[in-house]
Amino acid sequence: MLRTAMLTRGFTPDTLCSAAGVAHGTMYNALSGRPTRLRTARRILEALTAVEPAFLLTDLV
Repeated sequence: MLRTAMLTRGFTPDTLCSAAGVAHGTMYNALSGRPTRLRTARRILEALTAVEPAFLLTDLV
Protein backbone atom coordinates (compact mmCIF):
# COMPACT_ATOMS: atom_id res chain seq x y z
CA MET A 1 0.00 0.00 0.00
CA LEU A 2 2.90 2.33 0.72
CA ARG A 3 4.32 1.87 -2.77
CA THR A 4 0.91 2.51 -4.33
CA ALA A 5 0.47 5.71 -2.32
CA MET A 6 3.95 6.83 -3.36
CA LEU A 7 3.32 6.04 -7.03
CA THR A 8 0.05 7.94 -7.26
CA ARG A 9 1.62 11.00 -5.60
CA GLY A 10 4.83 10.98 -7.60
CA PHE A 11 7.13 10.18 -4.69
CA THR A 12 10.32 8.19 -4.94
CA PRO A 13 11.77 6.65 -1.79
CA ASP A 14 14.33 9.46 -1.65
CA THR A 15 11.82 12.28 -2.06
CA LEU A 16 9.43 10.76 0.45
CA CYS A 17 12.09 10.28 3.10
CA SER A 18 13.08 13.92 2.64
CA ALA A 19 9.46 15.07 2.88
CA ALA A 20 8.82 12.90 5.94
CA GLY A 21 12.10 13.74 7.63
CA VAL A 22 13.17 10.13 8.05
CA ALA A 23 16.43 8.39 7.17
CA HIS A 24 16.87 6.55 3.89
CA GLY A 25 17.38 3.25 5.69
CA THR A 26 14.19 3.77 7.65
CA MET A 27 12.23 4.38 4.45
CA TYR A 28 13.61 1.24 2.82
CA ASN A 29 12.77 -0.75 5.97
CA ALA A 30 9.17 0.50 5.78
CA LEU A 31 9.01 -0.35 2.08
CA SER A 32 10.26 -3.86 2.86
CA GLY A 33 7.53 -4.38 5.43
CA ARG A 34 9.86 -4.28 8.41
CA PRO A 35 8.54 -2.82 11.66
CA THR A 36 8.75 0.94 12.13
CA ARG A 37 8.06 3.13 15.09
CA LEU A 38 4.61 4.62 15.29
CA ARG A 39 6.10 8.12 15.11
CA THR A 40 7.95 7.21 11.92
CA ALA A 41 4.85 5.72 10.31
CA ARG A 42 2.94 8.87 11.21
CA ARG A 43 5.59 11.11 9.63
CA ILE A 44 5.44 9.08 6.42
CA LEU A 45 1.64 9.18 6.42
CA GLU A 46 1.57 12.95 6.98
CA ALA A 47 4.02 13.50 4.12
CA LEU A 48 1.89 11.34 1.82
CA THR A 49 -1.40 13.00 2.73
CA ALA A 50 0.06 16.46 2.18
CA VAL A 51 0.12 15.72 -1.57
CA GLU A 52 -3.00 15.01 -3.61
CA PRO A 53 -2.77 11.94 -5.85
CA ALA A 54 -1.92 12.87 -9.41
CA PHE A 55 -4.05 9.99 -10.65
CA LEU A 56 -6.08 7.08 -9.34
CA LEU A 57 -5.24 3.50 -10.09
CA THR A 58 -8.69 3.08 -11.59
CA ASP A 59 -7.64 5.63 -14.24
CA LEU A 60 -5.08 3.13 -15.51
CA VAL A 61 -7.57 0.36 -16.24
